[in-house]
Amino acid sequence: MSVESAKEFMKRVREDKTFLESIEKKIDSGVQAVLEEAGFDFSRDELVSVMGELSDDELRAIPGASGSPSGVGNSWGTIGNSWGNSWGTRE
Repeated sequence: MSVESAKEFMKRVREDKTFLESIEKKIDSGVQAVLEEAGFDFSRDELVSVMGELSDDELRAIPGASGSPSGVGNSWGTIGNSWGNSWGTRE
């Protein structure tokens, strides 16, 4: 592993939408598998809805949450806006 490799990865993610989408699909399926294995069954939209009911203080207390429901997904890598924006809608 190297810093240079991480920089190249970030560059490709910014420039190649197809590459980013392929990563997001894998994250989506991985997150969903972990949730189901733990006995949970909900979509990203359902999680955002529940988080919308929390106060700002409650949201800030959640590791990776940004203080707003739309932050679900990015900063949890695979669970905050990494969950948020990249986590797809489950059917």
